Amino acid sequence: MLALICALIAPIAQAQPIILLSNDDGYESDDLRALARALNEDFIVFITAPQTNQSGMSSAISGLGREAEWSQFEFDGADLAYWIDATPAISVHWGIDMVQRSFGRPPDLVISGINGGANDGQSHWYSGTVGAARAARAYGLPALAVSLERGDDRDVEGAARWLNGFAASLIESEMDAFLNINFPTGEIGEDTPSILTYPAELRLEIFDRAAMPLTVETGMRSGTAQLWYRTSGQDDGTDSDVAVLARGQISVTPLTPEAFDLDQAERLWESQILD
Repeated sequence: MLALICALIAPIAQAQPIILLSNDDGYESDDLRALARALNEDFIVFITAPQTNQSGMSSAISGLGREAEWSQFEFDGADLAYWIDATPAISVHWGIDMVQRSFGRPPDLVISGINGGANDGQSHWYSGTVGAARAARAYGLPALAVSLERGDDRDVEGAARWLNGFAASLIESEMDAFLNINFPTGEIGEDTPSILTYPAELRLEIFDRAAMPLTVETGMRSGTAQLWYRTSGQDDGTDSDVAVLARGQISVTPLTPEAFDLDQAERLWESQILD
């Protein structure tokens, strides 16, 4: 059946760009569905999303070497859609392979999202949404991680329409992009300012809300931790992603998949700590 579907779609795909969609909220996400519908007007939309919510998984590729269940499913706005019992990053790796097998070429763009809640500040290190987009960069493909703040007035449809136009411009530019895009709450339209930003220096701290002092005298050897998080630090920049979102503007943050720190390497060399 897959071969027949691909044979019918393949001639169209030669003329239309292909966008691979994924997320970390799972394939049943309403935000994913809204984005697929908006993009399907101008693109071939291929979805490979996690079967369940995988928030906070970053770029994890756990589960390699085991059998991962997957299934095709009906999805309004998608030409082909699959869920897979895997992390967001693996779903993108698998999806790129599926697109290549189906159409004889990789996707023109990979989009992860729309995530329920912003991924601003230093949270991009932990985000499964950003981790899925980062996985696409391993193939040299342009990738977007997209999130929308939580709130009663979330304009998911407006954000999806904005992304449709942005994706078209990005593909046409052939730019080698890896962008973390965060939308504010409130109405999103063509006139909503989009600002080039940097990640705010706000750190994510994990702590145990039920913790008590542990001493030798207590004799405690096990228990249950109530894990929660908080942010720390202060950001005074007017063009940070946090500041831009607070002004009701769209934050566009360029990221890099590279982990090598040249400045630190030079300082280490000059310090002569290493022999």
